[in-house]
Amino acid sequence: MVRYPNEVIKTSDIIGQNILSSEKEDLGKVEEIMLNKLTGQVQYVVLSFGGFLGVSDKFYVLPGKLISYSETAKGLKLIVD
Repeated sequence: MVRYPNEVIKTSDIIGQNILSSEKEDLGKVEEIMLNKLTGQVQYVVLSFGGFLGVSDKFYVLPGKLISYSETAKGLKLIVD
């Protein structure tokens, strides 16, 4: 089993994970992660919500800087006021 530093997470562990608001409301799930080819930084996160079994899902593209990992929630959180 490969061990990674605490600051690192595999994209396969993020895709399909729910994103929570600051009030811990479920906003949807991560469908895709878009990386900047030159810097390697997360540029965008594609979020889906509202459908059933992939039918009628709505997709939103969020800037990567608005998504954070919450250690207390053990999941992703949207950082907005």
